[in-house]
Amino acid sequence: MTEPLVEAYNDEQHGQVVEVLAEAYLTNPINVAVLGGAGPEQRRQNRAIFELTLPEMLPGTKLVAIHDGAIVGFIHWVSYCRPTQGLVRLAGI
Repeated sequence: MTEPLVEAYNDEQHGQVVEVLAEAYLTNPINVAVLGGAGPEQRRQNRAIFELTLPEMLPGTKLVAIHDGAIVGFIHWVSYCRPTQGLVRLAGI
């Protein structure tokens, strides 16, 4: 069995990462409560959420895990929490 490769995220991976996150968060209890379930419509809504928010995430380290040529994981962390201007615009504050 081959080990996943972990490498820096790049914008060309946006679509694949959106799909991974939409699926990963489908059964997250918060997403289920907010979106009203865990079916195809909620998967579509998750995609829309991550499509908009992934480019606006706080600055920090973003990595992807790749296995057999497919992205199977994503991680993002920051050393502090301060909203970007893009997130402030999205939130309307």
